Amino acid sequence: MSTERACEVTHLCLLEGDCPWCGAWVVRGRVADDAPGERGERRWDIQAALAALDTPDPAARGVVLSNAEEHGPRIEEALPVFRKALADPDPAGRMVATSALLLRGDKLFADEAEWLEAHLQRCPADLAARGLLLGRYFLRSDDFEADALARQGHALWVIANAPGSELAGDPLCDLRDPRYPEAYARGKEIWQRHVEASPTNTAVLGNAANYFFAPDRALSEGLYRTAQELEPEEPYWCQRLGHLYELEAGARGLSEEAAHELGRRALAEYEQAHARTKKAEVRFGLLVHLAKAAFTAGDRDKARRYAREQLALAALPAFSDTAGLAIFHGNTVLGWLALQDGDVEGAKRHLIEAGKTPGYATLCSFGPGMMLAKELLERGERVAVLEYLRLCSAFWQTDDQRIDLWIYQVEQGEVPDFGTNLAY
Repeated sequence: MSTERACEVTHLCLLEGDCPWCGAWVVRGRVADDAPGERGERRWDIQAALAALDTPDPAARGVVLSNAEEHGPRIEEALPVFRKALADPDPAGRMVATSALLLRGDKLFADEAEWLEAHLQRCPADLAARGLLLGRYFLRSDDFEADALARQGHALWVIANAPGSELAGDPLCDLRDPRYPEAYARGKEIWQRHVEASPTNTAVLGNAANYFFAPDRALSEGLYRTAQELEPEEPYWCQRLGHLYELEAGARGLSEEAAHELGRRALAEYEQAHARTKKAEVRFGLLVHLAKAAFTAGDRDKARRYAREQLALAALPAFSDTAGLAIFHGNTVLGWLALQDGDVEGAKRHLIEAGKTPGYATLCSFGPGMMLAKELLERGERVAVLEYLRLCSAFWQTDDQRIDLWIYQVEQGEVPDFGTNLAY
């Protein structure tokens, strides 16, 4: 969406304050001629924001949620906005709402969390409030036992009482934690009861499959297959199965033939998903998986075709929001293909082009893959790998300054331990 359109939506939702998209001072939906010398806190028109969620334009609804997540309003004012967005009749809209809800939850202050907990004592069925608190407790649960226990309580409530919601299928309701095996077991028991009671409810089947995705992939696969049989034209089930096979193909210790077979299965599912998907932006996003799955399957021609297609589309303005991921993975696949052909210079060139990505959410959080860099480093291509690492440091930094350490180690002639970044 253009900034102009984002401003148009935002201005209508402002009582008074500066627009977070263009900086203009807005009073009751209109740009003011003069801005005050000292700009105070934005004041939002919540009724206007709620009305804007009725627009048929999903991008406009996304702006409303982005404002609720990043730019105010106060949590008690934002709650009805999130609540209405979670009831969006469009499943894609509900997924966007869930994501915005959890991101805002991660920014909650302690007093806001206390207010939400008290609110849930009065209104226990408020799914939006629980989603905000799950976002708050998710990262903190690693360090604070009270937060871990609070997260478990909210996740179990969601699983038990809203099993078909997007929130129930989100990773924030994944209760795998070696410290609290009883919580996962309790969640598993609840999901199994839901599946038994609602064997044809695909929302429940899909969310249960997500819960079992890592610890019990055979069970997860079976649930996805059942959902796929119930909704044979729904591309989502192909995507999930493709993702499951893609991850299994990357497991350590697999024989080359086993990896190829899983790659072929992933490729077949992703190709079905691509064929059944109508939205251009979703089809574009699938190309990343198609190229990687084709490479894993040993289908070099398809891997090259899909990688080139995603790079060509990434240059178009229509796909600028997600182009970073395609630029990175498209070049990475082409780099591996070049290396297999003995074209080391081509592999180096694509590695560096991959590092020129503007970034993407997953790249900026989990970091870039290092398998191709490690392979080239072991072949003595230190200069190219250093350039790649320095490019990646522009969009990925961690508290432990990991990438800076890797740069130093490569400068000293060492091959760093790239750890989990070798897994993708």
